[in-house]
Amino acid sequence: MSNINVTSSIFADMENLFPLTRTLRFELKPVGKTLENFLNTDTFNRDKDKASSRKEMQNILDEEFENQIEESLKNVQFDAEKLEEYFALQSKKKQNRNDKDEKDLEKLEKSLKKEIIKSLKRINDDGKELSNEKVIKKIRVANKDNANNLKIIAKFDKFSTYLTNFSKIENMFLKVILKEVLAFRIVDENLKIFVNNVMLLKKIESQSNALWKILQQLNVNQIFLLNNFNDCITQNQITSYNEFIGDYKKEDGTQIQGINGTINEFNQKNQTKFQKLNTLHKMILSTVSTSSFVDIAIESDEELVEAVDAFLKEFSTTNTAFEIAENDKVFIKYSELENLSKDLLGNWQTINYKLFNQYDLEKKAKNHTDTYKKKREKVLDNRLHSVTILDELLHDEEYKEQKYKGYNDIEFRFTPLNLNDYLIKRYTFLQEQYNFSLTHYNQNSATNVKDKKFSIKRTLDSLKNIERFLNMFQVVNANTETDINFYDNLKNILEKHLNRDFDKLYNRVRNYLTKKDFSTEKFKLTFDNPNLAGGWAATQEITKSSFILKRYNEKRNSDDIFLAIWNKKAGGKTKLREKLSTTNLNNSYQRMDLYCWSNASRYLPHVFVLTKKYKGTLSKEFIEKYDKGYHRLGDNFDKAFMMEYIGYLIKCLDEYENDEYSYKVFNYQFKQPELYNNIAEFYRDVERQSYKMNFNNICSDTLHKYF
Repeated sequence: MSNINVTSSIFADMENLFPLTRTLRFELKPVGKTLENFLNTDTFNRDKDKASSRKEMQNILDEEFENQIEESLKNVQFDAEKLEEYFALQSKKKQNRNDKDEKDLEKLEKSLKKEIIKSLKRINDDGKELSNEKVIKKIRVANKDNANNLKIIAKFDKFSTYLTNFSKIENMFLKVILKEVLAFRIVDENLKIFVNNVMLLKKIESQSNALWKILQQLNVNQIFLLNNFNDCITQNQITSYNEFIGDYKKEDGTQIQGINGTINEFNQKNQTKFQKLNTLHKMILSTVSTSSFVDIAIESDEELVEAVDAFLKEFSTTNTAFEIAENDKVFIKYSELENLSKDLLGNWQTINYKLFNQYDLEKKAKNHTDTYKKKREKVLDNRLHSVTILDELLHDEEYKEQKYKGYNDIEFRFTPLNLNDYLIKRYTFLQEQYNFSLTHYNQNSATNVKDKKFSIKRTLDSLKNIERFLNMFQVVNANTETDINFYDNLKNILEKHLNRDFDKLYNRVRNYLTKKDFSTEKFKLTFDNPNLAGGWAATQEITKSSFILKRYNEKRNSDDIFLAIWNKKAGGKTKLREKLSTTNLNNSYQRMDLYCWSNASRYLPHVFVLTKKYKGTLSKEFIEKYDKGYHRLGDNFDKAFMMEYIGYLIKCLDEYENDEYSYKVFNYQFKQPELYNNIAEFYRDVERQSYKMNFNNICSDTLHKYF
């Protein structure tokens, strides 16, 4: 057996390949008069008050953001011809559309979405300013009549950076996500629902004069005309549309029966099965949909139980009946067939492979190229897969002995269980899981909240499983006959209860239950300076209210590191650096004086060429050559001018002083201008030398007085 050389391990080439990040937690311990100074000020309470008001400030910003969206969407007006074309394409049953229809529909949807995105361009410009001083001024004007909001806004005067993370997320949400999401909600979802409702009304008009006459008394033309979709885009417009479809109350409290109530009443009296209309989805970021695009985190066990109790109380009253009366009129999404196959047959691909088999036999295909497979996938996705069709496919003996070449010779398992029976038994099982979890949850209501967390998780998980199961079923357009009762129950559960609000609650609960146990309440301390500890450059003690100190520790034979924070209440702003300076070599504290800067290629031209102070000293010829890029490599490159330019910058660096800051501190050692090959080489030379750090003794008495 050979020996293994540890120093030349076979894993040597796999080490140090990736950076490793560790979070280090340090405690700042007050020394000297720090604690006394801190307790004598009210800065702690002011910062704590800002932290507690942050959520309210976010809601105010969200409201302003929502108002901008509402105003912009009011300008959206889709062309009537485009709406007619969209209606004509959507009116065709999905399985009857050819490739040209699909391409035309896709092209038309893109065109409509572009109009939405174009209308939101103005918000993008305003969105960049969210949470800065300009927006705080703007929302102050918008809330001039709201005393409570003005009080909250006032707390963040000159502290808009306190909301920087929120602003970054919101701007990212706007630039990267929101435009596409809004366009999808309006075109792919709400326009499709609106058109489907028009088709349902057309079907009623052609099949029942009696019902149609009743609906006309409700002024049904408000939603019968395609062009009226332009009045169903903003949240306020959506709310009015949905109220017209469902029952609603007038201001005087009078109950008005809407279109769906009228259809339901007619069905009961006449034993008919006319399908009810669908309501439009709520607009993204609307207050009725969500108070904020950032889910407000659950902060305590009590808040957790309160949120879950409120939801379960509402959900427990809903009708969760599940019954399929007409198998040929209930459809399952093609994208869900893999999950169904796994649950029913124990294999992910069995149902899809059988559909592939069937399609290939229809087409008598021999060569299964990638193009052919993509087209097959698209065709199967466009087809409607009813419970009847799938059940027949699963029990069709014609395929029982076949093994399809190219699918790893998977043998198809056949079940004696009727698909309808399986679906009902599956739902019943999920419902029993939920009922069991709910019973366990209610039994723990009097126990310690911590003991209740597991039952909360199990209860919401069981509801999530029901949601996933129900989302397996496909909602089709009005031209396709459906099982009315089944789809009404499905819509009742998914739209009223297991909707986006449930998903939001589920995410909030999950985040709270899985957060680390050692997480403690904390908030940002600013010491009345929004730029606190924002940098360590010398001469910035007042601007950043802080600097770094060190002191030798004999016991550890090493230096202790300190953070000094300026006490505004103590004053001392004038000539503070001079007051801190000392010649006492035995002084125990040393201050870190850091001098550094970077990005010379941008900074030097900005300061020494483009500012009025220096630009006025330069000749017109120099400015023209600079503007044309004579100093840079390229078609206009002029080495003589580059040398002149470098010489000018070297002179400026040697003479520049500002606020006690002199570039002489770097003691630059540059080459002669003619020795630089290009301007980039000079810029790199500047950056390489523009870093210097010293530790200088400071006066302890002054330190403890002002910091």
